[in-house]
Formats: sequence, C-alpha cells, structure tokens
Amino acid sequence: MSPRSKPRRQYGSQGAPLVRAGERTAGWREPQRLRFIAQTLSLLVLTFAVYFPVLSHPFVDYDDVDYITGNRHVQQGLGLDTFLWALKSTEQANWHPATWISHAIDCALFGLDPAGHHFTSLLLHAMNAMLLFWLLAKATGRRWPSFVAAALFAVHPINVESVAWAAERKSVLCMFFLLLTLAAYGWYVRRPGIKRYLAVFGFCLLALASKPMAVTLPFALLLLDFWPLGRWPKALELRGHILSPELVSLVREKLPLVALSAASCAITVVAQNRALKTIEAITFRARLQNAVFSYAMYLWKAIWPVRLGIFYPPRPRSAEMATRPKSDRDHFHFRQHLGASLSQVPGDRMAVVSRNAGSDDRPGAGGRAGHGGSVCLPAFPRHLRDGSVGSRRNG
Repeated sequence: MSPRSKPRRQYGSQGAPLVRAGERTAGWREPQRLRFIAQTLSLLVLTFAVYFPVLSHPFVDYDDVDYITGNRHVQQGLGLDTFLWALKSTEQANWHPATWISHAIDCALFGLDPAGHHFTSLLLHAMNAMLLFWLLAKATGRRWPSFVAAALFAVHPINVESVAWAAERKSVLCMFFLLLTLAAYGWYVRRPGIKRYLAVFGFCLLALASKPMAVTLPFALLLLDFWPLGRWPKALELRGHILSPELVSLVREKLPLVALSAASCAITVVAQNRALKTIEAITFRARLQNAVFSYAMYLWKAIWPVRLGIFYPPRPRSAEMATRPKSDRDHFHFRQHLGASLSQVPGDRMAVVSRNAGSDDRPGAGGRAGHGGSVCLPAFPRHLRDGSVGSRRNG
C-alpha cells in the first residue's frame, strides 16, 4: 500500500457500513466523550423536569389497587414467599414476575407512599431515554440526530401513561430490559461467546418476565443483523439452491430466544383465557379490521398525539348494538359513561392530565392506548367504584 493510499471501506447490502457501530465511537477524543456524557445527562434532566409533577400524584383506583395498594403479596416486600408467588402468579391476566418483584421492592423501600413508586417509574423512563440515545449513537455514529430522537421519546405524550400510572410499571420495566438486550446483543456480535450470549438470553428473559410485548425481540435482532451490524451480505448468498451456512447460523443463534418468546405466548394465552373471545363473538373480519385500523391510528397518534385517553371503547353501529344481549349493551354504555366521566373529573383530582378520554379516535375495538398518551387517571368518583372497572384486563 502506498503512503497516500487509504484503506477501502467495506459496505454491506443497502450501503450499510460493515464497520461495527461501537468501533466508530470507540476512538472518540476526550472533548467528544465529554459532550456525549453531557448530552446523556441532559436527557436525564429533561425527563425529570417534564415528569416531576407525577411525584406528587396519588395512587388511583384503576388497577393500582390490584397491583399495589390492595395486593398483600406485593406489600410483604421482596421475601421468598413473594418471589415464589411472583413466579407462579397469573393475576391481572398476565405472567410478569419481574413486574411483581419490582412493585414488591418498592413496597419494601417506600411502603405505600405513592411518591416512591412514581419515582421508580420515572427513573426507569429516564434510563430508557439515555439507553436509547446510547444505542442510536452507537448504531449510526451521529450523536445529535440520536439525541433528538431520544429526547422525543422521553417527552412524547404517548408515553405518559406508562410513566405516570404506577400500575403500568410493566411497560417501562420491559422497555428497560429490551434495550439492555439490544445492547448485550451488540456486545455479543463483536466477539461471539457463550458468556455474552447468556447476557442476551438473560435480558430477553427479564424483558418477557416484565411484559409479554417483548415476544418480537428475536425478529428485531435479525433486523439488527441487517443494519447496522451488516451480518447479512454473506448470509444472503445462494450456493446452488441452498441458503448459505451464514444465514442458517444467524437464524440458529436466535432459536433459544424464539423458544422464550413461544413460551411467553403460551403462558399469556393461558393467563388471559378469561379475556379471550371466541371467533363467534368477534369474527375474523372484525379482528382483521381492528388490527389494520389500530396500526394506522397508533402511527398517526405518534405523529399527532391529540385526543388521547386511557380507554378507547368501541362504537358499534346501532343496528349491531340492537342485536346484542342486554348485558353487552349495558357494558358498552358503562364504558361510554366511564370515558365521559374521565374527561369531566376536576383537575385537582387528576393523577395525570388528560383531554377527551372518551374521544372518537379509537385505536382498537376496545382497550387502552398501549403506552398511554396525555392520560386521565382520576381518583374515581364513588359511583364508578364497582367491579366493572376491575373487570377490564390488561394490556
């Protein structure tokens, strides 16, 4: 190589550089490293500045009773009995032992002081924003766009429910372990080995044990193999009619994680069997329409986060409602009344600020916004404190 010649940079498919993201930032000079630390800490300050009012909010009568204030197992703190109960429990129609343990630790530290429980959720969300910034900066090598993306995640209204509602601890906790799984996977790819893979496996297990929404993690890792890790170019080569061993290896290394996801799906189906509806009750066509509409509406609300609420009751056509049993009609009218009541509770009784909880924009045929929004969680009026509220189970 001549003195003036430069090493040729390798690129994978779609122009993605094969240089590992970590290698780009490993050579940061001291001023750059200090700026990165300053940006990371500024995300912490920004998140606490925006969400600081939640530390003065009380518990609410919507699931907080079942998860914390009325749960004797959680209130015992983290002992052996609570730990074993958490591993076996499918209360609240979910298997999420890590979430139960998190609440038990809070009870051991703070008792039933809501400020402590809200502080833990807020701290988790702040750490999630910092982790996201770190991962994006490592993946792209571009700090400022990564910082803007992480800051938007930190303050986006659609995340309010998960942060400000104590019973939604499972969402911020799952996100925390999910991001740690991605970080551990990048560490593993740099130097594959059983110890590093066990870190990936362990964080993935903890994410699933916090909330089953992490079931798609193995497939997300395959996408990371494509970009930014650049592991696909050789794997996509065909030798005759047989896929290359590299592609088989990429899929095979995900199989233990796929097994975890499959087990989580099976346990969740069993845990939520009382909440599942038969195909006769909700037709396949209705399910498909709901899925397409929900994806579109959530994408729109991510761009334009208005008319958000904790609960989005379906609005069936009048002809369809007339053919339903009286119990279904009564339940629908109760949910409509709930949505209207939530939007009319005085501000001084709000645990989290909201507008139009009973709005017409309904992502999904009944249910809550998955990660909230500007969410209304009042200390419910007495006439709403009945079994109907608690019968809504849980996403």
